[in-house]
Amino acid sequence: DVAETSSQPFVASHSNARAITGHARNLTDEMIRRLAEKGGVTGLTFARAFLADPPRSHVEDIVRHAKHIRQVGGIDVIAIGSDFDGTKPPLEVSDSSEIGKLIDGLSAAGFSSSEIEKICYGNVLRLIREEKVTFSHCVPTIMQMLLSHPHSSDVDFRGWKVVIGGSAMSQTLSIAAQKRGIDVFTGYGMSETCPVLTLSHLHSNDLKRTPEEQAPLRCKTGLPLPLVEL
Repeated sequence: DVAETSSQPFVASHSNARAITGHARNLTDEMIRRLAEKGGVTGLTFARAFLADPPRSHVEDIVRHAKHIRQVGGIDVIAIGSDFDGTKPPLEVSDSSEIGKLIDGLSAAGFSSSEIEKICYGNVLRLIREEKVTFSHCVPTIMQMLLSHPHSSDVDFRGWKVVIGGSAMSQTLSIAAQKRGIDVFTGYGMSETCPVLTLSHLHSNDLKRTPEEQAPLRCKTGLPLPLVEL
């Protein structure tokens, strides 16, 4: 439905290949092709149920899904979704500091260095740059990976408003994002079963403060949205 109504690229934030694992939120081959035709991306998720429902989330399972998606839609459609805030341990890649395990697994499976770069950051940065993205939401891990990568220094993030949800945003991440021109806020809810319920809120005078002074306010749970009763 999204592919038929949208004239712009769109993102499947964390979905794998349904042909490999029959989870309802994984993408069929037709969905992958349509997503690729639109210039969008799907983020590989490390959640066990999306991989094969093994006792543990394994790199080899993630790689198997990546290979299938590449075969069906090409390398430009693959990104990292992880879903660290929504998955249950044990995971072989337990947090963003262990992404190197996935990189090694992709390399061992025959992915070139340029393909791995596209998966890790290139495809998402391309969307932000080419489509002049102005509003998004993501988990802190994805924001951290984007900002920390050396190639992100070539991307102008100014004018990008991002709601961070799923897990808590640190003040350090808030400051780093603000200094790159990203208008970043905390949102409570932000899951598949619950829409955004609250947003952090800054008054006009607060926006005149330094990033360091704004960070505690931007990291608060915030105020309920209209029609939300908490």
